[in-house]
Parts: sequence; structure tokens; C-alpha cells
Amino acid sequence: MQECLDAVDECGAPMVAIPRRRAADPQEIGEIVKGIVARKKFVSLCTNALLLEKKLHLFEPSPYLFFSVHLDGLKHHHDKSVCMDGGFDKAVSAIKAAKAKGFSVTSIARCSTAIPPRTSRRSSISPSSSASASRSRPATL
Repeated sequence: MQECLDAVDECGAPMVAIPRRRAADPQEIGEIVKGIVARKKFVSLCTNALLLEKKLHLFEPSPYLFFSVHLDGLKHHHDKSVCMDGGFDKAVSAIKAAKAKGFSVTSIARCSTAIPPRTSRRSSISPSSSASASRSRPATL
């Protein structure tokens, strides 16, 4: 825990993002967040929210703390991404519980990779070379 707080002091950044799965010791996460908030640094605690509702007691609402909940697409895609049926519903429930207790919550919805890649074709390419050119140049979105 002290190493985390020393790093916050050393870097001087006004905001600290903590990717939840990267937290060194899940038992200390509440104390780490409390220490960062005491330094008046903003804390973004990133999570898929599967355990958030169970762990809310470890945190105190503060204008310096917010939960950033990652939703990996629509319900089906999110559940597949977190390898848990009902994961999307669990995240939504945790968001509502956190809001009810006075926490700030943001959510980040990620796009599905279900859209096939497109290729570009340029009209200046001769018909004989257009097929090979389109395979080697992915379109930019």
C-alpha cells in the first residue's frame, strides 16, 4: 500500500486511474483509495463491476472518487467478455447500488469486434492490381 501512495506523491498527477484487476492486493484497495483521496487527488477506479456491489463498503463517497464501469458491448457481448452469464445485469445492479450510496459512476461502453474489417479500393489502381491492393490496404474508419 505504501508503495502505491509513494508513487502518487512522486508523480504529482492530479488524477490516478486504478485498473481494478491490476490492484496488487484486493484487501488493501479501500485503504489505497482512501489515501489517494486524502491527498485530494482524483481517483478513477476502473472495474467490470462484477464484485463492486459486494465491495462498496470498502469505499466512502467523495467528490474525488468515481467508479469507471466498463461495459463490453450489449448484454450478450458483455457477458461473453466477462465469461459470466448475467454479468451485464450484475454491472447494472452495482452501478445503481453505488449511485444510491452517493458514489459517482461513469460507464465506458466498448464496441463489439463483430464488424468485419473493410478494405479500400482506389479508382486509380488498374483492374489487374486492384484485388491485391485491396487485400493489403485496410480502410481507415
